[in-house]
Amino acid sequence: MLIVILFAPSLGLLVVGLTFIRWTSNAISDLQTRAEALADGDFEVSFQTDRRDEVGDLGRSLDTMQESLSTSLARAQEAQAEAESRATEIQTFSDHVTQKAEAYEAAMADVADGDLTARVDPDSEDPAIQSLGRQFNGVLDELETTIAEVDAFATAVAAASDRVADSATDVAAASDQVTTVTTNVSEAAADQQEQLVSVEREIEELSATVEEVAATSGEVSETAATTTEVAREGATAARKRSRRSTVSRRRRRRPSRRSSRCADGPTRCPRWSS
Repeated sequence: MLIVILFAPSLGLLVVGLTFIRWTSNAISDLQTRAEALADGDFEVSFQTDRRDEVGDLGRSLDTMQESLSTSLARAQEAQAEAESRATEIQTFSDHVTQKAEAYEAAMADVADGDLTARVDPDSEDPAIQSLGRQFNGVLDELETTIAEVDAFATAVAAASDRVADSATDVAAASDQVTTVTTNVSEAAADQQEQLVSVEREIEELSATVEEVAATSGEVSETAATTTEVAREGATAARKRSRRSTVSRRRRRRPSRRSSRCADGPTRCPRWSS
C-alpha cells in the first residue's frame, strides 16, 4: 500500500509525460508530413496551429516559409511565363528575319543574274528591317535607271559611230572630189593666167591704138568738118536736082503745045535746037 502511494505520483507523471510526448510526437509527425508535401511542390499546404509551445512556433515558422515559397514560386512562374512568351517572340522574330534574309538573298541573286526588276517586300513589324527593305528597293531603282541610261547612251554611241563611219566614207569620197576639183581649179587657174596674159597684151595693144586715135583726133576733126561741108554741098545739089526734075515733069505734062511747035521742023523746037 505504501509502495502504491509512493509510486502513484510518479506513475501519474509518467502517464502525463507519455501522453504529452505522444501528443507532441503526433504534432511533429504532422508537421513533417506537411513539410514533405511542401517539398514535393504542394504550396497549398498550411502549417497553421494553435499550439503555444515550440511545436507551435515551428509550425508557424513553416507556415511563413510556405507563404514565402508560394510567393516566390508565383513570381518564378510569372517570370517563366514571361520568359516563354519572350522566347516565343524571339523565335517568331528570328523566323521573320530568316525569311526576310532569304527573300533579300533571292532578290540579290536575281539582280546578279541581270534581273534588275527584282524587288523585296519591305513590310515588317521591325522598323529596321522595313527601312532596310526600302533602301534595298531604292538602290535597285537607281541601279535600274542608271543601267537604262547607260544602255541608251551605248545605243546612241553605236548609232553615232555608224554615222561617223558613214561620214568618214563620205569625207573620203568628198576628199577625192576635192582633190579632183583642186586639180581642175589648178588647171583652170593656169588657163586663166594665160588668158590674163593674153588680155594684158590686148589691153596694151588697145592702149597703143587709143594713143594713136588720140594723136589723129585733130585730123579726124578736120575730116569731119570737110565731110560736113561736102554733105551740105551735096544737099544743095540734091535740092537743085529736085527742082530740075520738077520742072521737067511739068514740061512733060504739056506735049500738044510742044508738038505743034515742033511740027515744022527741028529749027522751031527748043529740044532740037539745044
